[in-house]
Formats: sequence, structure tokens, C-alpha cells
Amino acid sequence: MLLEIKSRVKKENKFMHKTITLIIITVLIIIKSSLYIVYEGQKAIITRFDKILRNTKNHNPILLEPGLHFKIPFIDTIKPLDIRIHTMNMKSNHFISKDHKEIIVDSYIQWRINDIDNYYMSTGGSDSQAEMILNNVSNDILSIQIGNLYIKDIINDLHNNLTKKMLNALNNAKLETQKTSNDSMKNKIISNNLISDYKDKITKIILHFNSMAILGIKIVDVQINNINFPSNELKYVFNRIISENKLIAQNEILNSQEEFNKSKIQADHNAKIIVDKATNNALSIRENSELQAEKMLIDSFNNDIEFYTFILNLNAYKTVFNNKKDLVILNLDNDFFKYMKNPLINKY
Repeated sequence: MLLEIKSRVKKENKFMHKTITLIIITVLIIIKSSLYIVYEGQKAIITRFDKILRNTKNHNPILLEPGLHFKIPFIDTIKPLDIRIHTMNMKSNHFISKDHKEIIVDSYIQWRINDIDNYYMSTGGSDSQAEMILNNVSNDILSIQIGNLYIKDIINDLHNNLTKKMLNALNNAKLETQKTSNDSMKNKIISNNLISDYKDKITKIILHFNSMAILGIKIVDVQINNINFPSNELKYVFNRIISENKLIAQNEILNSQEEFNKSKIQADHNAKIIVDKATNNALSIRENSELQAEKMLIDSFNNDIEFYTFILNLNAYKTVFNNKKDLVILNLDNDFFKYMKNPLINKY
């Protein structure tokens, strides 16, 4: 009898231990299911029965910041989203330039989530899904941009105008059809994931431009890593570049020579003006000096007429006897020789 009681108590204790252990495990599972950690660089949304929990005031999704959070076990599901910058390396693709030459472009795109609501609704929170659509979008836009450029413009794109235009096209394109067709486009992206169904390329590009906003992402940067040419195009490109550079050099030489000639003509003209001005100034100064000297001489002669007559005769003698072969015949009584006949005729 005693053994039976002990055996029964032992069985009850074992059952109780199992029950307690099961309860503890269940509680731990519930606690673990109730806790969720959102890591740094992430934000998270809560879905309940596959529907996003939203704020009752503004109907925006309830976002969980980095840290420890609680949820209802087995009912709520936490969907973490990486809000950091993502880098997507695009595969090398072949494009045709405006002059119908084939080039191979290797590029990458940096993007980040800009609108969590649209991002989750369009991709289900899948980065790979977003990059799949982004890859198709960027390839089509890059094809259009390259198709509007010549090979030489692509090679000489020192200011990265190509990537700037592509970045602007991805982020800032505005279309009239955007407001009326956003919902249908969003459904198209969600249902098909790809946008290759469109037969009309214009319609496809319109979808591409709108899809950035619908996807809820923003393009941060677009860069081209490398541009290559098929072997059959490489020689043509190099020859064309050499020819164009020679033509540019010749034009520069001609322009430089023309500028030199213009500068020389202008310099000669300026020099002539300066010389003429200096000559005129010199003549003016000389005339003024001669006039002043003559005035001084006249003033002096007015004070002494006899001295003036004497000077005039000396100048006349100098002029007459300057040529030794000249013969002068005059009457001795002529006043012309009065100073030669009698030097002491006066004080001079």
C-alpha cells in the first residue's frame, strides 16, 4: 500500500515537473515572440494579418525606430527595412550612340528608401525586387541618353553630364500622366514585377519615370565605371578622335595666327598714333620755341635798330659768300658793303 502511494506521488510530481517545464517554455516562447530588435540603419513596419498597421490620425504606417520593441505574438509581424544607401552594380550592357556606334558601359547606382509605404507596397520589402526594377529602368534611360550623344561627346564628357542627366531623369522627371495613372502603374509593378509587358517604348519610359516615386526610392548617385568598345569599333573611334583633334589643332593655329595679325595691326596702328602725336608735339614745341626766340630777338632789335641792321648784314654776307664760285659786282657806295669798308662805322 505504501509503495503504491509513493509510486503515485512520484508520477504526479513528474507530471507536475513536465507541466511546469512546458509552461516555462511556452512563456519564454511567448516572450521571445513578443520582442523584436530593430538594428541601427533600419526602420521597421508592423503587419497584422498581412495588413500594415497605420496611424489613425494621418493613415501613415507606424514606423519602428532602432531599439527593442514589443508586438503581439503570432499576430503581428515585424518587417525591417534597410534605410541606408544601397549600391547596385549594373551589368555591362551594349548601347548605340547617335552616330550608330556600339559601346559597352559598366556603371553603378546608389539608392536609398525614400518612402517606406510605397516601397513596401511595391516590392514587399524586397531589396532584390527593387533593384530588378531599377536595373530595367536605368538601362532604358541610359540607352536614351547615349542615343542622343555622339561617341566623341561620351568620351570627352569631363563634367559627367551624362550621369547628371541620368540622375535627373531618374529622380525629377515630371509627366502629365502621373496623377491619373499612378494606381494602375503600381498594380502593374506589383503584379508583374517587371515592366517588359509594354509594347510601346514611350509608354514603357513613362512607367519608368513614375516607378521611382511609386517604388519609394531615391537615386543618390549614378556613376560610369568604364566605357569599352567592341574590337571592330575601336579602330574607327581612335581614328576619328585623331582626325578631330588634328582639325581642332589646325583651327586653333589659324585662329591664333589671325589673332596675332589683328594684334600686330592694332599695335602698329597704336604705335603710329603715338609717333604722330609725339612728332606733332615736337613740332609744336619747336614752333613755340622759335616764336619765343623770334619774339625775344624782335624785342631786342626794337631796342637797337642799328644792331638789327648789323645782324642782317652779317647774315647776308654769310649767304653771299657761302659759295666761293659766286661773283658779286656792286657799287662801292652801296650800303651792303658799308660794314666791310669801314668796320668802325659805329660801335659794332
